[in-house]
Amino acid sequence: MSRAHIAAVAAMAGVLVGKTDHDYGVDGHFREVQVLPNGQHVDAGVSLDFQAKATTVFTREQNHIAYDLDARAYNNLVRRGTYRTTLILILLCLPRSRSDWHELTTAGTVLRDHCYWFVLPPGPETGNTSSVRIKVPTSQRFSPEALKKLLALEQARCSTTSP
Repeated sequence: MSRAHIAAVAAMAGVLVGKTDHDYGVDGHFREVQVLPNGQHVDAGVSLDFQAKATTVFTREQNHIAYDLDARAYNNLVRRGTYRTTLILILLCLPRSRSDWHELTTAGTVLRDHCYWFVLPPGPETGNTSSVRIKVPTSQRFSPEALKKLLALEQARCSTTSP
C-alpha cells in the first residue's frame, strides 16, 4: 500500500520514482525531472532516497504520529552522513480495518489514509534490539508539494556541502 501512495504522489509531482532490488535499508529513490526550454523532459540529477513503512499500529497525538520504528530501520536512517544522499522515512498510517484501506468505484480509486515524511538527523545508532519510538509531525504530510520541496532542499544541500 505504501508503494501505491508513493507512486501516486511522485506521479502528481512529476518526479521519477525507482525501487531497489535488495533490502539494504533503502526501498527506493526519487529523481527530479527538469523541463528544458524546448519542452523536453530530462533527469535533473537530484536524488532523494526513501525507506517506506505501512502500519495500522500508531498513535495519533496532538501534532504528531507516535510510531515504534524497528531498530534496524532506525539505525539505517541515522547512520547516513552529511555528505550522502538524504534518506527519508515515508510512513503510511492505515485505518485499522483492512477493508478501509482501498476503495474502487466507478468514480475512481481511493487510497486511505495518509503518508507522512520524516528525516532523522545523523546520529548514534540505538543499542535497542526491538524498536525506537519516533514522533512524526502531522504537518509533514507526504504530498506532491512536499516531495518537490524535499527535492529542492536536497539540491540546495548538495550544492552547499561537499566532502
